[in-house]
Amino acid sequence: MNRTVNNMKKLIGIKFYPTAEAAYEILDAFLMANRINPDEYTDLSIMIEEKYNPVPVEPPVEPAVSEEPETPAV
Repeated sequence: MNRTVNNMKKLIGIKFYPTAEAAYEILDAFLMANRINPDEYTDLSIMIEEKYNPVPVEPPVEPAVSEEPETPAV
């Protein structure tokens, strides 16, 4: 792993770039300049998505409680 990848991991990890798009612009430039290879680009892209676009975790939904008492069947 090269220094460019290590530095990008650090910068992505602290959300140095204001948006995911800004991080991708830098990543694209490094790929075009052969500073990173396609596998490293993929790894860093996954990191960007996880850091900048996290999947929201919704709290579990509790079943509604009926306020009317159940009437026994006759």
